[in-house]
Amino acid sequence: MSPARIFWTITAVLVIVVALLFFPIDSFETYGIPCAMGLGVLVGVLSYLAIAKVKNFSELYTAMYDKEAKSNTFVNVVITFVIMVVASILFYQLISHHIEDLLKTEGVYTQATIEGQQKEFTRRRGSTYSTYTIKIAYNDKQSGKSYHVNGKIPKDIYQNLYQGQEIEVLYLPKHPSIFRLMIGDNITRYKQQQNRKMHLQDLDKLFGYSSSDEVLKKLREISPTWQEDLFEAGDDTIIEDGIAFYNQQLQESFLISPHGMAIYQSTIDYDFLQKAALEKVSEEDASTTEEGFSQTSTLYETTSYNVKKMKVVNLKGRPPLQIFYLIQKK
Repeated sequence: MSPARIFWTITAVLVIVVALLFFPIDSFETYGIPCAMGLGVLVGVLSYLAIAKVKNFSELYTAMYDKEAKSNTFVNVVITFVIMVVASILFYQLISHHIEDLLKTEGVYTQATIEGQQKEFTRRRGSTYSTYTIKIAYNDKQSGKSYHVNGKIPKDIYQNLYQGQEIEVLYLPKHPSIFRLMIGDNITRYKQQQNRKMHLQDLDKLFGYSSSDEVLKKLREISPTWQEDLFEAGDDTIIEDGIAFYNQQLQESFLISPHGMAIYQSTIDYDFLQKAALEKVSEEDASTTEEGFSQTSTLYETTSYNVKKMKVVNLKGRPPLQIFYLIQKK
């Protein structure tokens, strides 16, 4: 290998190493992609200089503009482009993995308050792209200093948040602008805990407990974001002496009675009966009340439970549709 090629190859490697060591990770979420692309272009240029064995500016001019030069071949152009792309992806992934490792090893959990939300639209080549940003405030557990930082989040998480909401976050004390909301898959990724909605089979672990603390402990093994509700069952409630719970993040609520009955509600697209071996018993015709409610009930049966799925349509207001599951233990 010629000295010129060795020089430019070593220079390209050093550029990547220096970028990885000294890149300000606080700016990664905002400028990570542009910086990765810029680094890729630089490394690609250095790689082309190595391929062309450029020793001085005269040879650089010849390599770039002389169509008859040996280095100006289609293969060399493709190789240079591939190196650009690989260098960009490699840099971005290595910095991203470094941040994730820091969060898992040095991250600190604390409570934060959502101070604001912003949705931005960007038009590129006839297409519209949306960016979702939130602003949170939290106090550093070590210094007590208050921080107000912004961060981009996915659309599905953005839609489940609201201003003033209290939420747990994982942050880096040395880089306070880097944080992760403890919601959705982040709970599983960082806390190594499952975080899912309830299934019918989960009731096997919940019935038989008389205190709310015992039930809440079992619910938090399914999702750590369950909370006890202040609901008190009245005389007109289907279930008497019930203990109520809600999971705001996963949009579900649950009421359980020591008498072997429970009510579950979640979003209309969620199937609480999934994975359950059940048999459809009957389906009642819809009935409409004077208050404008239309109700359809479907009965199911398993070896342990009788389940009534109630679909209630509000013809005069919102929400227009609600689905409840009334469970009776056999």
